Amino acid sequence: MAFKIFIDGAVLYDYELDNNFNGVLKSQMTNLVRQLVDRDITFSGDGFEWGEAYIDADGRKDSVDTGSTTAIYDTVNLAYCPIVALTCPADTTNDPDSMTNAANAFDGDDATFATKAIGSGAQSFELGKTFASKYVGGLYVKANVTTNYSSTHTANIKIQTYNGSSWSDHTTLTTETDTNPITIDFDGQVFLGETTQGVRILGSTTNNNIAGSMNFYVLGYESETEGIIFHDITETLTVLSSAFLAPLFYGVEDGSSTTYKLTNAADDSGWLTASELSSFTAFATKPTGLQIKLTPKTTTPFASCSIKGAGLRLE
Repeated sequence: MAFKIFIDGAVLYDYELDNNFNGVLKSQMTNLVRQLVDRDITFSGDGFEWGEAYIDADGRKDSVDTGSTTAIYDTVNLAYCPIVALTCPADTTNDPDSMTNAANAFDGDDATFATKAIGSGAQSFELGKTFASKYVGGLYVKANVTTNYSSTHTANIKIQTYNGSSWSDHTTLTTETDTNPITIDFDGQVFLGETTQGVRILGSTTNNNIAGSMNFYVLGYESETEGIIFHDITETLTVLSSAFLAPLFYGVEDGSSTTYKLTNAADDSGWLTASELSSFTAFATKPTGLQIKLTPKTTTPFASCSIKGAGLRLE
């Protein structure tokens, strides 16, 4: 919705004024998160503002209750995402290197794997899926590369995407350069967040002798479910009856949603829509908990989201 431009004699409706307020508050709160991404800050002593940036799984302010949180932390993009299943649709397998047991990478079992022995010299192996153009939000990837070389070399695990005619590097999941044998692993989620015609894992090394290997355990995508980020608020906030929370999105598509609730031992705001000013029954005491729910759209066309933090304004 566009900002309302004030013109003499024009009627100003309440939703238009609310939309203007929402836009200003969103800018303020996302800038607060950007500051937290950069450095630790001190919140205003009047208790009207709070925020967190997910520079690691615990957050800059160490507010994330990782034991209760069900959303998944993306260690590559430093953001929280909905939960991606270990499985993928029955799309066309892309296996240009004829890996042994290639189907194991798509069977939903993270103990089985597709494998390829690494020969001498520079090596690169790929395995993934192609499909008609569609949006892919989060990926679940488990893979490792083991090299056997005693001079300087580099090993990589990457995600590549397909444009219908060629593959290109999208994200480096992990990399290491050493003068000794290398073993690198990646096991987790990463947010892709784009329309593509294929995704695949690439394992590579710039050099090798013999007895190295590349193992691809999981490439999961498209099957996502909601995840919740739980926060413990230790700062003293104001007693409140209205709130505004703005996520700083790493990626977001129309159809996904972000909601939140504030709690303490006796009070619960109920689920509120992010980036909108909301009111609720006044709390008797200050809030001590915050939950942020990330909900993907699970019907075609699919949609997902990923957030790097959130800023909260209270009244």
